[in-house]
Amino acid sequence: MSQSPSIRSVPSALVLLTLACAPPEPPQFAFATDVGVVVRDLDGVHCLVIPRADLDSGTTLETASVPLVGSAEAPVVGHVTVRGPEPGSCGELHAGQSTVRYRVTPSEELRTGPGPLVAVFGGAERLYIENGGLLGDLDADGTRERLRMCTSTEGLHITVWSGEAPTDPRRWHFYYYLGYDVMPNCTEADHAETP
Repeated sequence: MSQSPSIRSVPSALVLLTLACAPPEPPQFAFATDVGVVVRDLDGVHCLVIPRADLDSGTTLETASVPLVGSAEAPVVGHVTVRGPEPGSCGELHAGQSTVRYRVTPSEELRTGPGPLVAVFGGAERLYIENGGLLGDLDADGTRERLRMCTSTEGLHITVWSGEAPTDPRRWHFYYYLGYDVMPNCTEADHAETP
């Protein structure tokens, strides 16, 4: 006895319906586009410098102050909220002209201090403080990332490492120009062109 066409097509229809109702896979974290730096201009305006051009007003990014290597400063974790695109030149002195900028409002705990902040969009694990360091498994690969900041002769090298810094793989690097001389304490691995 043969089945009617409508009964034979039910399994395929159920599979398609199940696929259509399944929650979408979260986008994979990419260090090159999902990590940026928050800088403050001379007027006190905070701007986010990040390669992403798709952040809407109201988007929140986890943000942290990263202590300089060798300092006694404690890291601070908070967030910034995107207010909109930055049409001016906020951040050009410190971060160059090559990336997208947004005006942002930092959470209360991050509003003081002139130094740069690291901002993370969509990290798999929140940043946390352990033994004075900033950690978090941002790309959900089972290895914790560590954030680090050190000095070169005229600027800061801000980096993210999978594992221990500066010996394990470097995943992200940003150069923050200070415009004056400082005593360098970076290693070659902190500022190498290719990690």
